[in-house]
Amino acid sequence: MLELNGAGGVPRLRAVCAAPPALLQEYVGITYDNFLRNCSVENFLNSLTSICERLQEVHAKDIVHNDLKFNNITYTGTIIEPVFHIIDLGWACHSGQVAAEQVFPDSVYSDEEEDEDDLSDEYEGAASDDRFPWMAPENGARRPVFCSGDVYSLGYILDIAVWRCDQTFLTEPLTKVSRLCNAKDPARRPSLRHVAMAVTFLVRQLTPQQLRETFVFEVRKSG
Repeated sequence: MLELNGAGGVPRLRAVCAAPPALLQEYVGITYDNFLRNCSVENFLNSLTSICERLQEVHAKDIVHNDLKFNNITYTGTIIEPVFHIIDLGWACHSGQVAAEQVFPDSVYSDEEEDEDDLSDEYEGAASDDRFPWMAPENGARRPVFCSGDVYSLGYILDIAVWRCDQTFLTEPLTKVSRLCNAKDPARRPSLRHVAMAVTFLVRQLTPQQLRETFVFEVRKSG
């Protein structure tokens, strides 16, 4: 938190209490899912490019978040003029580190537990932990993480957002983007810059009427 000093909209630390242990930090609004329930299609697409920019600010500090999900993104301001914030750095680490080693004791993730056969093909059969499906496979495989890990998580957010949406003019192009982001091999994922470019291109392709539509974040199933 101190290292980022507000980059990515991360809340700044205001005070520290030793006993009982506590941190006082900035208030940075309410979670992203609340935004999605109240926004237009244009607001939604603009939010994606803004979140890409916020993540790039974090990555510019050589930090990978590793736990990006709906409730770890918040916003302040209004639906029309939101300011997005990346929060909860519990899994964050420097680029090139193994995130799990920063969270759990060494005894939990011992080198002795590694199967040498698995090391020859890092990502074969790798998948996100069922308990943490938004996390990149390299987290579960105990491999070094890079910016591409947060791209994977952004793809998961995008996938869930459009899965709950019945506006096909959004779901079809954005599903393609989310699938690219969710590639098992980190090297095959797009950069955040390219994700933002794809979203911006989509904005330009939609009609003013489509952009003004209310974004359908949750679809009620009949029956």
